Amino acid sequence: MIHPTFGAKLTWIREIRGLKQADLAKAAGFQERIVYAWENGERNISYSAALRLARALGVHVSFLLDHTPPPEPQTRSIHR
Repeated sequence: MIHPTFGAKLTWIREIRGLKQADLAKAAGFQERIVYAWENGERNISYSAALRLARALGVHVSFLLDHTPPPEPQTRSIHR
């Protein structure tokens, strides 16, 4: 089974990069439904597929594959 943080990280970095699932799929050479399945934990991923995604996203493959959750959204506080 795929680790739940993988899909969350994949979604997080894809959105940070301003990409839709279809954009990422095309850039990495996959079908959009496969990217959807990875993001939703419905399908396991091979190392070579994760490497292709990482390259398309401009991140190191270890970022996607380690078990740390994606960063929390940062909020800006205004100090006056």
